[in-house]
Amino acid sequence: MRSSLKAAVLCLAASKASEALMVTILADTNRDGVVNDKDLNGRDRWTPDLGAFFMANIGDTEQRCSSQLTYPVRRPGDNDASYLAKEAEFARCNDASDDVQRNVKYLAPLRVLPVPERDLPKDATATIRVTDEKAASLTRIFVKSSSGDWSYVNGTREFTAEQLKTGLELGVDARDVRRPGPNGWNGHASIEFALYSNGEKKASDTVALRVAPILTHHHVQKVQKTFVTNEPSSPGWGNQGVSQGIFAESFSQIAAGAGIKEPTYRFSDTTEQWTQDFFEAGYTSIPGPDGPNVLRVLIRSAQAGRKGGQEVFRRLRSDSVGAVQHLGWGGSRDSLGNLETIPPHSHNGVSYPAGRAMMGDADFDSPLMLEFLDAQEVQAPVRLDTSWLDVGHVDEFLQFLPADNERGWVLMVNDPLAGLDIIKAAAQQDGSQPAVSRPFFPHDPQNCHYNETLADLLDFANLTEIQQSAEANIQRNLDILRREIGLRDEDIRRVPGLTTNLITGGFTCWTDVGDSVSDGVQRLQAFPGDGEDAERSCPMGSSPPRSVRNGMMSIKQAGMPRNRKNSLLSLSGDDDVEPICCRSDGTDEHPECHPDVQERSVDEGRESAALYPTGVNSVVLTDSTILAAKQWGPIINGVDVLEEAVRDAYAKVGFNVMFQDDWFTHHLLGGEVHCGSNVWREANVKWWRK
Repeated sequence: MRSSLKAAVLCLAASKASEALMVTILADTNRDGVVNDKDLNGRDRWTPDLGAFFMANIGDTEQRCSSQLTYPVRRPGDNDASYLAKEAEFARCNDASDDVQRNVKYLAPLRVLPVPERDLPKDATATIRVTDEKAASLTRIFVKSSSGDWSYVNGTREFTAEQLKTGLELGVDARDVRRPGPNGWNGHASIEFALYSNGEKKASDTVALRVAPILTHHHVQKVQKTFVTNEPSSPGWGNQGVSQGIFAESFSQIAAGAGIKEPTYRFSDTTEQWTQDFFEAGYTSIPGPDGPNVLRVLIRSAQAGRKGGQEVFRRLRSDSVGAVQHLGWGGSRDSLGNLETIPPHSHNGVSYPAGRAMMGDADFDSPLMLEFLDAQEVQAPVRLDTSWLDVGHVDEFLQFLPADNERGWVLMVNDPLAGLDIIKAAAQQDGSQPAVSRPFFPHDPQNCHYNETLADLLDFANLTEIQQSAEANIQRNLDILRREIGLRDEDIRRVPGLTTNLITGGFTCWTDVGDSVSDGVQRLQAFPGDGEDAERSCPMGSSPPRSVRNGMMSIKQAGMPRNRKNSLLSLSGDDDVEPICCRSDGTDEHPECHPDVQERSVDEGRESAALYPTGVNSVVLTDSTILAAKQWGPIINGVDVLEEAVRDAYAKVGFNVMFQDDWFTHHLLGGEVHCGSNVWREANVKWWRK
């Protein structure tokens, strides 16, 4: 590189011999991973196709910051703003939060070319600065000494004539990422190098850079690490905690058996089992000489007070892993099971080499995280309509898979009508067979007996209409994807799965009470409806959400805002749980009591949820293996007909399905295996290339 730079100096000197003095600052403007004479053209103006990137150096080397964090507590008198200020402290400390360079790996290179001695005044000095005040406050510049140390350069530091003769080796990083809104930063920074003599500016040069975006993983990228929540250590959980511990151990073994070398990380300081929802694994990267220079960045959900998200900052940061948060009081649609990534594609002349983000939206509950994703620009998010879903997450009905085809991927989509056809066919063979084949296990939180037969299931209120409504809503979202990404019919595969809604409810759990069955039987709805049989801890005339059993929250409850009146969750932990009771006069401010939500429940009904575990709400472990929830469907001729249907659907695209029981830990609480786990994936994509 030194020979290239020397050649650049000679070339520039020859072409501008008439100029008495000239300085040149270079960055990796052409994005090939090195700084040389090929970066001369266009360096002073950043465009989507030309211009250098630099990185937010927001890891936590030796966990200097993480070790000092404590859980914030909302004190009497704290308002929303004062509490958010406490949570902001989680991200305030990182490797770039002061002026010490702790991790030179993530410096983007800058070079100031040597100034020929014959042109250099003896009293010459030089400065380097970021020209914009906002960008200057968020950008750090360092200079490398002859001994190899890096020292911080502020806007007033002067370089001597002796230093200018040999040139300068510099590096630049950022204190933060791209942020939305009028007070945010778009990541642009222009760096000016100026030479002075006799108190006057004699020459200057500018190079334009931009902070690299925070990107999310898609399923074509290979899994490198998995995450799950361990058995809660706090007392009082009983068999519910035991069940979660068994789930975590089983998941860890399956991941290892699939060939994932890094051991599964198990969260142990949160009692929340919805590991998919409180963070999204992402990354940021810039071109390097040997390929992309990558920093993993974990994105906390925009749900202040959610303890699992706090754990991301306390436990997972390192010299190669950072974390970001876009603080707010987001609801269920800000849970990050509602964030998926469409794999790379091109559409309408625009290329998306890193894919596009995708979130479920609703007029009455639009995710705050969309603002943050929009600000990154590169993965322009697609907004789907999940207003018809009880939980409201896109992972409830679709999933992208790697595939050996022109696109490199296919879209797996839930098929409620096919699920209904399977149940009808099974009932024709033997309608007296149990609809649910799950046996009782000693670690089950409840001693449940499911007595409904296939014939009983087909008598569920409005069962056919529920499937038809779900299918219509799915088709509406597929139309959005057809418009947004050019989705074709041949890109779509269907996976059978039956749905229900809040009024019809689910299977009935009959549980023994007392010392024997003869002492009585208590009827509990595993997925309670809103009719007279629903369990109530609110006064009549108000409508409860799904019940909390033995301290475990439903996925929807876990995602509710913590700042609202009658919130299910306290701000000091996960264990303080109380019911929401919506006032009949419509004056309650809780989001679950919003008139639009209540109107949907009364007039439409009926937000959809899975009756049996959903096949597509599964984990893509490898390019040929997924992990799905055990179906526990009806057994006909010794075969679980739903499990067989899920296997067959994935086999058609070259995937083997492994099954794991999540009936009590996740399914009955609104989610599946995907909701209860997380992954990070390889991140070597050159996303800057069109």
